[in-house]
Amino acid sequence: MVRKIFAVILFTMCSTMGLAQEFDYISTANRKFKQIDELIVEGDIEKVRELQNEILLFVDKIEDLETRFLVYGFAINNYISTQCYEEAIALSISAIDKAKDCFGPKHKEVAMLLNLLGLSYAQNQQIQLAIEYGNQSVQMYEDLKEIEDEPYLMAVIMLNQYYGENNQYPESIEMLRRALKLMESHEIPSERLAIVLRSIATSYSNLNNYTMAQIYTIKALRLYKDKKSANYWELKQNLALLYDNNGLHQEAIQTIDEVCDTLRMFGASMFYASALCDKASIYIHTNETKRKIEAIQIAEESAKFFESANDTLSDEYIHSLMTKAEAYRSLDLSERAQEIYKRVYCLQKSFLDTTDIDDLEILSYSAVLANDLQGGLSYFLMLKNLILQEKGENSVDYANIEYRLSELYYLLHDYESAITNIMDALPIMRSSLAKSFFMLEDKERTEFWNKYISIFSESLPKMCYAADNPHFSGLMFDASLLSKGLLLNTERLKRNLTQGYAQVDDFVKPFFLNWRDVQDKLKEDDIAIEFVRVNLYPDIPVYLAVAIRSGYENPKITKLFFEDNLKHASDTLYYQCSEMADLVWKPLRAELEGVKTIYFSPSGALYNIGIEYLPGMEDYNIYRLSSTRELASGRKEETNNRAVLYGGLDYNATLPVFRRILS
Repeated sequence: MVRKIFAVILFTMCSTMGLAQEFDYISTANRKFKQIDELIVEGDIEKVRELQNEILLFVDKIEDLETRFLVYGFAINNYISTQCYEEAIALSISAIDKAKDCFGPKHKEVAMLLNLLGLSYAQNQQIQLAIEYGNQSVQMYEDLKEIEDEPYLMAVIMLNQYYGENNQYPESIEMLRRALKLMESHEIPSERLAIVLRSIATSYSNLNNYTMAQIYTIKALRLYKDKKSANYWELKQNLALLYDNNGLHQEAIQTIDEVCDTLRMFGASMFYASALCDKASIYIHTNETKRKIEAIQIAEESAKFFESANDTLSDEYIHSLMTKAEAYRSLDLSERAQEIYKRVYCLQKSFLDTTDIDDLEILSYSAVLANDLQGGLSYFLMLKNLILQEKGENSVDYANIEYRLSELYYLLHDYESAITNIMDALPIMRSSLAKSFFMLEDKERTEFWNKYISIFSESLPKMCYAADNPHFSGLMFDASLLSKGLLLNTERLKRNLTQGYAQVDDFVKPFFLNWRDVQDKLKEDDIAIEFVRVNLYPDIPVYLAVAIRSGYENPKITKLFFEDNLKHASDTLYYQCSEMADLVWKPLRAELEGVKTIYFSPSGALYNIGIEYLPGMEDYNIYRLSSTRELASGRKEETNNRAVLYGGLDYNATLPVFRRILS
């Protein structure tokens, strides 16, 4: 899509400059470009290369420099269109050097070619280089104050796409906000501003910050003058989904109903069918039985539009079927949902390409939903190899697929493999968190953390509990260190960094704290305990304790009690009889032998129970912490009380519900 847009812009600019009338060789170049367009459609790549070479033999003879480099731009874009990415990269680098010789190191033609070099690298799956040169292009346009023309907007949008490919949404938002501010200071058409606002909204949505996404989407909608344009109603459709994600169900229903009614009136059948599918999804999420039943009918109506148009291989048609299945599941009609999942899976296997990353990802999830776990495993492993080849083992995409694989291994009861895969993913996820948290504002961090909280607070503890392997206990402890108190410590560190009391390394370090760092602070008669609430399938909460002492080779996991046991313990007698103490402390008796001081961090319901005051604990010095990471950070404070709470935030009491593919 980006290549097509760029080609249109170049063609328009070339036409404006009178390219076809300037000289005989320019007329020849124009004729050859038209031939190339036809050959690209026919797929004759060798002939395209031949004509490109003929043009490049005389392009430097064009006297008008701007026209000369527009021809270079056309030639580079043709290489990209024919997937000759190495040639596109080489020609871009050569053209940039020539442009600098003609115009100097900073000129809008140099910026245009830098943008094309970034695009060439992006299409060649070299995203980091694409980001580097995309940034150079955008920065050069801004330094030259060339903000008003379309090439600047195109450079901004393309750089935003590269950031998205690399999951660098905070960097994307920062760049887009800067561009928006600059564009607002010039007389830029409102439609262009709307494009930037919409891009910011998309980046926020990818960070799970649906509130900010909603705000920027509304701002973008206000800038559209043509209320009948497809772009306007597509954006309005997005707004309905954002309302839905923010729990504003009435606003979501009202907006999607308006979209559907308007598109039906316009006669835009395919757009209308897509909107119907989103309407069904929104109705499902209201949790009203009547709406869920309606959702089945709406999804069926959507699917019939695609079937009547013989468009049963499109993503939109598949989406309508999957939405219908979701409606059945929401009504506990799992058998009917399963029939649809199997139908979709068979359909996708017939046409999706197993050498394509996007297609493989779809097949992987589809196989799991169809209950073909072994098939899903095969697709996930193929997907992992492709991502490894194209993006490398340090990419966020690689970490995400390792995590998904770990969940699938868990479903297959291969707990050792599940833990091994998630161990590979954790360092990359920690790095992503550290970098993103540093760039985000305080409120935005909470939304971004929601992308990871289920991993560190749910999936990883669940796997460690099931694996019952002492070598995995360190992972459990480290996950607890990261998830508890993360937001509070992040804000404190960033504030200190801003005020000059800390270095950037001080900010990053807490993301990589592990149980060894805590152990190093313990005396021989100390113990540090992280209580963890684990939600076992299907929604059975249990509690365990992960403890470390100075001489332990690994933390030790002690399984405690099911949350249901708390219902049978009388809260009025917690501190008068041993019932609660038997649940919490009695299983830990062996670990507490020889201990004088206990540092512990609660979880779940234990936040609301003073377990340090339970009978039998009078002889210990007990310190309640928001996280035992406070020991490693040196923030422990002495107190005359037997118990003290550090941090004071409850990060674990109530976790949001996640609709995940493998849940």
